[in-house]
Amino acid sequence: MPKKATTKTEPKKASPRAKRTNPTEAAAPGIKNEIVITAPVPSLDQIRDRAYQIFRAGVNHSDPVADWFQAERELNGDARV
Repeated sequence: MPKKATTKTEPKKASPRAKRTNPTEAAAPGIKNEIVITAPVPSLDQIRDRAYQIFRAGVNHSDPVADWFQAERELNGDARV
């Protein structure tokens, strides 16, 4: 009776799943994860109060919309006045 052909089994390899990485290393190479801090946005109350001050000063004669926009620009730090 002939012997059965036996095959050698290979040792078990690691699973093909992705290796877990640190979230800071997960970004594309060459790109740094940075936190950008922006200036706080002024509240509507702050804009309203500044627009009233501009109105009282008589800067934009009888144009409340212009007063509001000027107050927004000033509070946001925009150089245009």
